[in-house]
This record gives sequence, C-alpha cells and structure tokens, in this order.
Amino acid sequence: MVLTQVTLIAITLLQHCLRLKCAFVQFLNDIGLPARRVDVFDAGLGGLTVPTTDAFDMNFFDQGVSEDKLKQLILKYQKMIPNGVLELMCHPGLQQDSLLSSVSGYVDLRYQELLILTDPQLRLWLQKQDIQCVNFSNLI
Repeated sequence: MVLTQVTLIAITLLQHCLRLKCAFVQFLNDIGLPARRVDVFDAGLGGLTVPTTDAFDMNFFDQGVSEDKLKQLILKYQKMIPNGVLELMCHPGLQQDSLLSSVSGYVDLRYQELLILTDPQLRLWLQKQDIQCVNFSNLI
C-alpha cells in the first residue's frame, strides 16, 4: 500500500482527534462532571464513568422541526426508556438574527424551534404525558 502525504495527514488528524476525545472523557471522569453521551458521536469511544443521559437524539433539527415530530420523538423514547433521561439536541434562536445569519445558514428554523419549545401548550402536553424537563444537575 502506498501512503500519500494527504493520507498521512488524515491519519495524523484522526489520531489527534482520538487523543482529544479520550482526554475529554478522562477530564470529565476526573472532575465528576455529568456529560453528554460521547458514544453517540463515536461508537468506539466509551469509558464515561460520570452520570450521563440514557439517550441522546439529534432529530429535532432541520426537516425534523415540527411540533408533531417532536411529540412523536418524545413518545418513542418514553416507550424505550420509561424512567430514563433523554437529551434532545436543539438550537433555538431569535428571528432575524443578523449576527447568526453571517455565520450560519440555519437561522429561520432556529426560530421555529424556539416557538415550539416555548409554547405553553407543549408544556401542558408534557405534563399530561408525565414527562419532566430537566438539566444535567438532575443527573447527580
């Protein structure tokens, strides 16, 4: 096999990223800080001994941004992990944010996320489903 310079650079970057991820996990374990499930991003990178969520989902994004899709997603996890904690990735934001528009193409849907997540009707629906919104301090 012939390794090109580009291949060697890619291998070096991959090794660096793996060391960085491992250092991140070790740091969290050392200080005992609850954290996002890193195995979601890299299946071979486990080793967290600190509290973490039971699941992580990033489908409330882009084409997944709707109240119905959010409810379906939440109900799916409620069945899968009835007493568990789901971390739901979201990126709510303000409407017509010119600063954000200068660095991201994902602006309008951020506002839709904000409207859905702050809707009082969603809060009532969550209560009816016996679902609580929590943060990482609840994992301790």
